Amino acid sequence: MKISVEKNIARLKQAISRFPQALCFLAAATVWGYLYIWDIVSFENEYNKAHIMISGMHFGVITYYLTIGLLLSALIEFWGEGVDNKAKVLKTNLMSQSLLLIDAFILWLLPEEHFNTELYLAHASIILAIQVGGIFLPYHAEKNDIASWNQVCRMAFYGIICTVICGMASSAISASVFALSTLFGIDIPYKWFSTITLTTLFTLLIYLWISRLPEGEERVNREINTPKFLTGVVRFIYFPIVVFFLLELYFYGGKILLTFELPKGGVCYYVSYLMMGSIGLIMLIYPYLHQKREEQQHTFVTRFMRLLPMLMLPLLLLMSVAIGRRIYDYGISVSRLYVVLLNLWFYMVCIGLITMRTHRINWIAQSFAILFLLSSVIPGCNFFSITRNAINQRIEKAFSQQSDITLPMSANNFKQMLKQMTNKEAEQLYDDILYLQELSDNDREKYLDERLAKWEKSSIITEATDPQVALYSVEWHAKESQCPVPIPAGSSQVRNFNKWNIESKLQDSCLLIEPLKGHSFSIHPSEYPSENDSLYFSIKEKAGKGTFFLHRLEIKSNNVDSAEYRISTSGFFFE
Repeated sequence: MKISVEKNIARLKQAISRFPQALCFLAAATVWGYLYIWDIVSFENEYNKAHIMISGMHFGVITYYLTIGLLLSALIEFWGEGVDNKAKVLKTNLMSQSLLLIDAFILWLLPEEHFNTELYLAHASIILAIQVGGIFLPYHAEKNDIASWNQVCRMAFYGIICTVICGMASSAISASVFALSTLFGIDIPYKWFSTITLTTLFTLLIYLWISRLPEGEERVNREINTPKFLTGVVRFIYFPIVVFFLLELYFYGGKILLTFELPKGGVCYYVSYLMMGSIGLIMLIYPYLHQKREEQQHTFVTRFMRLLPMLMLPLLLLMSVAIGRRIYDYGISVSRLYVVLLNLWFYMVCIGLITMRTHRINWIAQSFAILFLLSSVIPGCNFFSITRNAINQRIEKAFSQQSDITLPMSANNFKQMLKQMTNKEAEQLYDDILYLQELSDNDREKYLDERLAKWEKSSIITEATDPQVALYSVEWHAKESQCPVPIPAGSSQVRNFNKWNIESKLQDSCLLIEPLKGHSFSIHPSEYPSENDSLYFSIKEKAGKGTFFLHRLEIKSNNVDSAEYRISTSGFFFE
């Protein structure tokens, strides 16, 4: 096949005329990547000579704006090609880009502690809604989903082809550059390989994929094209797997009925896998089902696919019982609420497939995107807010039963509180506090001080079951210093030591550590352990004179009543 430079230039001009805004975002994102690769822009905590220093959070915000702006622009421009009212397209584009810019500006101003899973999931749901809407919106007026199915398959096919081509190009260019370095002894910085990867697997890949998007009459292909290879794979590989998994879960359900047991929590995953596989199966053979329905032909596959949603309903009930049991035993969490929502969505999909008999399938992806969006974005009503409020109420209820409590609680007060609880109550309270801290940095020291938040769960359980065993797991951490260590006057040599997990015992109310032969230092806690974390260090010299600088110290003990401790230290001893 002859490569035509004129044809490629014409294709480039066509892509620029069709997607000018998307290609501008693509060029900006590429330049932004080059700036980071070549140390023109760098993170504040990296040791280099970059001209512009920026925090990792702000770097992520700029990257997010450029990549999402690229996606949004491409979808709007592709959708706008099929809309006669260009003013409507312009208004939609301006409004969407303005909202994206406002969102990026708010993220830029947010403190770093606000960047958590809740924020990431909210934005992920918005991105998913944009993608689903951009793909299926141009085909909402169609009588069936054949045109959208053909379009999605074509986009996926060209995406795979472009990825393979660009991957091969990236490997070939990188290999040739590496050969140039090894054969001729030329020192080539690693940044060149990063530049090649970014150019080929990001910029070139996206450009090729965008340039292959259909236009004009090719946008709406209503012909029923059922690839024989795809149909064969689905019927003889995918289809038997789904049937086997279905029978396996039905046998498990029969076992539960015979033994009068509640289903295990893990059954939620298996039912979800089967349901997602069933949905994928329906989507893959949708043209085949539509064609057989138009021809009024009934095969084993069409009959089974009609029965599949009905056969899934009892398994969905099994999933409902399993997740209900988990919530009853352990309370709600963000993940459990999402599983409940997924279970309800599965019910909706099955009922919709039963009533519509797979006439339309686009609504499946659209409904998922809408539910995910509503459960993740609405302030105060998303699953994170609901879970946080519920856990706070449980913790405050437990604390309200105690008198004279000052928050955050000290070690002694919390120990006395847990002594009055059962094993299950202590475990539940501790799990709630830890989970609340994982959800929000603002609640990290709301109930317990920072040191208490690091206790091991086993210590809580031991305390609740055995009053003779001390409650807490003592743990102090000293961050490693980045500042230079001063050299004492008169020192002629320095010894660096690292001692990890030293088994030490109390001697005369102090911890004695021997990091160096002939020298040792002792740790004198003030009221150790207590709310006062002050430590006093002194050097005991057995021979010679010297000055010790402590660089890092970590003390651990799961039993305060015992004199045994595990200590990790590192430092410098000048002589």
